[in-house]
Amino acid sequence: MGEEPSAGVSGAKLSLAEMYLSRGDLAQALTLTAELLQADPQSTAAHYLRVQVALQVPDAAVAEASLQTLLEQDPNWAPAHVLAGEYYAYLAKDAIRAEEHFRTAVRLEPSDPIAPTSYGIFLAQRRRVEEGITLARRGFKQDPENPYILHALQVLYRLNKEPELAEEFGEKALAVDPENPHHHLEVGLNQLAQGPSGKASSFFRESLRLAPDNSDNRETMAFEQVRQHPFFVHGFFLSFRLEIVAMVLATPVFWYFLSLLFHPFVYVAWISLAVGLLLYGYHGLFRFCVWRNRRRIERGRL
Repeated sequence: MGEEPSAGVSGAKLSLAEMYLSRGDLAQALTLTAELLQADPQSTAAHYLRVQVALQVPDAAVAEASLQTLLEQDPNWAPAHVLAGEYYAYLAKDAIRAEEHFRTAVRLEPSDPIAPTSYGIFLAQRRRVEEGITLARRGFKQDPENPYILHALQVLYRLNKEPELAEEFGEKALAVDPENPHHHLEVGLNQLAQGPSGKASSFFRESLRLAPDNSDNRETMAFEQVRQHPFFVHGFFLSFRLEIVAMVLATPVFWYFLSLLFHPFVYVAWISLAVGLLLYGYHGLFRFCVWRNRRRIERGRL
């Protein structure tokens, strides 16, 4: 363990699977990793790549199966713990276990630049952006030309509302890896966050040219273009999760029953109902605009 994931497997087929993954053709990448594992069920490289693909699909069962194999093969292999952290963070939705694995990865390989960077991205998504930047800068210090780290830093600085630094790392990422669609997408998002600009559209078009099958990129573009509209940029959005919907609907009912004891509360009930409906109407309009924008992007109109 600790070797490059391509060791001991068909290099050509593995490279092809990696290419499909980078282009967003996840079905083809999964098929190739399955073929690799059929030939060699214990292939570290194939399991490693299969987890990466499954995290993007997403397919929790596939990711968990290959991840379990990797950790059984070598419980002290830091890259496996990084993937475990991503699995628990984004698929299993277990932030505590995710952070445990990220911490383990950093402890096992203190010189590995990927582990602290991945941990930093996780922290940023937990609204701990400053901590995330600190960890990613640590990775950058160890490997200043790593495209994954450069991309992570441009994302983190955009989230931290530091567009100049986001742009700086975006330019570095493109210089190192100009054919990566994710770099173009992120540079476009940073341009968009600074206001309507033709520059953002040009980067989005390049991202779509490089990865025409990547639906996630199209969804991100559609979402962020609507999110940055003046009508939505400072908006408050209620979740459509069942418990939130139940709470919003239960609130006016609660005030209505209180009004049976003290009649003026009936007005509070009506107001709370109106507020809930307005907020959900606002959210519904937002989602509709995202859907319309995604359809427009699919037709090549940015």
